[in-house]
Amino acid sequence: MVLAVEGLYSPKREMMTEIVAIAGLICEYNITLRIRHVMGKDFNVIADHLSHDRVEEACTAAVKELGLSLWFQ
Repeated sequence: MVLAVEGLYSPKREMMTEIVAIAGLICEYNITLRIRHVMGKDFNVIADHLSHDRVEEACTAAVKELGLSLWFQ
């Protein structure tokens, strides 16, 4: 998914719907989107929470593991 979003393309037709939506938001809001894989157990816990829409748990894990807060609008 990272490569597909980063390149705004996927050969998988079902992924292109989401990628086009992301591209539209990037253009509409003049966003500079930077996508990266983050290696490591601590980051994976945070990413896992976020991938399951558990934002509160991700924020708690970020403070606990990294001493940093996540900011969401």
